[in-house]
Amino acid sequence: MKDVYLYSAAVTPSIDLFAFPRTGSHFFNHCLVGLFDRVEFDHPHLHNQEAIDRQREVDPDAMYALDLREPGAPFRPVHIEERATGMHGRPEARDGRRCMLLVREPRATLYSLARALTSRWGKDIQDPAAWAATKAAEYATFYDAGFDLLGDDALLVRYEDLVRDHHMLERVVEFVGVTPKLRPSFVHRVTRFETWTTPGARTFYRAGDNQAWRSDETWGPVLERLEFDDRFGYGAATP
Repeated sequence: MKDVYLYSAAVTPSIDLFAFPRTGSHFFNHCLVGLFDRVEFDHPHLHNQEAIDRQREVDPDAMYALDLREPGAPFRPVHIEERATGMHGRPEARDGRRCMLLVREPRATLYSLARALTSRWGKDIQDPAAWAATKAAEYATFYDAGFDLLGDDALLVRYEDLVRDHHMLERVVEFVGVTPKLRPSFVHRVTRFETWTTPGARTFYRAGDNQAWRSDETWGPVLERLEFDDRFGYGAATP
C-alpha cells in the first residue's frame, strides 16, 4: 500500500480496527488518540447528534490530557480505519493490510448492548432470551471471522487487558511501530473509568464493568445460560 501524505508527513501505518458493538471500541479509540497522532478522515458518524451527546459523558480534562505530547516526541500520523467493512462490519482481510481485533467477554458485551439499546435509544426488548440468542450468534459469527485473521499481521486486543494495566497499550504501540506521543502508562492512568468519565448518570459510557450483568434480575439468568466457543477465550460464565 502506498503511503498517505498529510501536511507533508507520511502516514506510515494504516491499520484496520474491527470491533463488535459495545466491546469498548469508543474507549479504545480514546486510548489510541492518547498514544498516536491519529488521522481521522471525515465521516458522517463523526458529526451527528449521537456522537456529540456521548462526548459529553467524557471528562474535558481527560480529553485535554490525551491531546498532550511528551517533550521531543516526533509527529507521526497514524491512520486507523474502523469502518473498513462498515460500522462494526465483519472482519475481513484487505489487500494484506494489518488489523487489530478488539474483543470483550461476550456476556458483558451483550448486557452493555442491551442497556444502551433500552435506556439510551428507547428500544423495547420484549423477549430477552430470544434477543440474547440472536446477538450471541452474531457475536460468534463476527469473531469466527476475526480470529481467522490472527497472525503476524493482526493483533488481538482484549478489553479486559486494556482496563487492567498499561501492558496491552504497550503491545499496541509495538504492533503499530510508531513512537507514541504519550507513554502508555500515562494514557492508561488518564483513561481509568472513574476519572475519564463525567460524574452522574450516563447512558453510553456507563461503568465498563464486566460483572454488572450478574446482578440484573432480568438479564443475569438469560446471559448465564449462554455458551461460547473456547476459541474466543471466554467459555462458560465464570465468577
